[in-house]
Amino acid sequence: MKYKHLLSRSSAAVFMLLFFVGACLLSACGQEPIGTGDGGPLPAKIAEPLTQVRLVDANSGWALTKHAILHTLNGGQQWSDVTPPSAMASGGDKAESTFQTAQRAWVVVPASISGSSGGLHIVVWHTTDAGKNWTSVTINDSDAVGLADRPNFVDDKHGWLLVNLSAGAGSQGVHLYHTNDAGQTWKIIAQAPGSLSLSGQKAGPTFENTQQGWISHSVGALTDSVLVERSNDGGVTWADNNLPPLAGVTDAFYETTPPVFIGWTGLMPVHVSSSAGQWLAMYSSGNDGGRWYASYTKDFDTHDIYIADETHYWALDKGALYANTTGASNWSKIATLASTADKMSFINANQGWITDTANAVLYHTTDGGHTWTTIHYTIV
Repeated sequence: MKYKHLLSRSSAAVFMLLFFVGACLLSACGQEPIGTGDGGPLPAKIAEPLTQVRLVDANSGWALTKHAILHTLNGGQQWSDVTPPSAMASGGDKAESTFQTAQRAWVVVPASISGSSGGLHIVVWHTTDAGKNWTSVTINDSDAVGLADRPNFVDDKHGWLLVNLSAGAGSQGVHLYHTNDAGQTWKIIAQAPGSLSLSGQKAGPTFENTQQGWISHSVGALTDSVLVERSNDGGVTWADNNLPPLAGVTDAFYETTPPVFIGWTGLMPVHVSSSAGQWLAMYSSGNDGGRWYASYTKDFDTHDIYIADETHYWALDKGALYANTTGASNWSKIATLASTADKMSFINANQGWITDTANAVLYHTTDGGHTWTTIHYTIV
């Protein structure tokens, strides 16, 4: 809605103006989406570091800061603040997102329930027009303590959200929510304790389609346990999938992460630690997760990993960038960036971006990560 300052020379004109404004205000009280503005050029805002980023092509993409939802149309050179009013005011630093296309996105913001000893208001924001308009729904979970991971959508309607409950020694309660209407309504379809195992800290889920999904585990109390859970009915029931530990490695702790599937090929980064050190393993499956094989490197371990396709993935460890273009354990160090370099986003084997936790910059590559330029972006 655009507001204009009008001058009137008669009381009749004033009456008509008040009537018009009143009607507009009443219509704004309905169930209409929230708009973020469609005016002309806006003044630049103080740029702040990006906490999440995803480019969907060479030009269009999304990002989060601790206070804003951003959208770009020029490869991250300039970002438009498309945040709905007050959406990130409370809990924005803990927000999670799914940026599915240049137009469609979900952002989930958790906030404590006011006056309560526990629980969360979990607000799910959704846009289908690049952030010009947003709708929202609030999940009130009196047992929740935080988001386990980002929401997972397999299409424009079907999605899942894993919410952490209280944790114990080697265990983590969760609620798994599901939507089949793009996030307008959510319901709990599984929980731990219940159809999901209580043991281990959990992450995910990753769903390949509306039926097959995975949740990963980190079981700190058990050695040589490589555990994920799999569902074949959309997340209602789950079964343990015990993967083989690394050959020649004993008394090690394993932290699995949600797998990435490209067609029938699955890739699952796994973090391994023992008295001998810490390192990164990559479990792979060529038959839709039916059987997994492991390879690993002892050169590094990091949680900053990005998989672009079956044979191109990158790992960032304190500014050291490693690439794997052949699979297995063939990692090579290809570049050194600032130690504050953080989240990655690649659109293909060549072009990618990396955020910086301390500075309002993006690092950009067009040769698979061997060389980088620095983008000093603006936010408007």
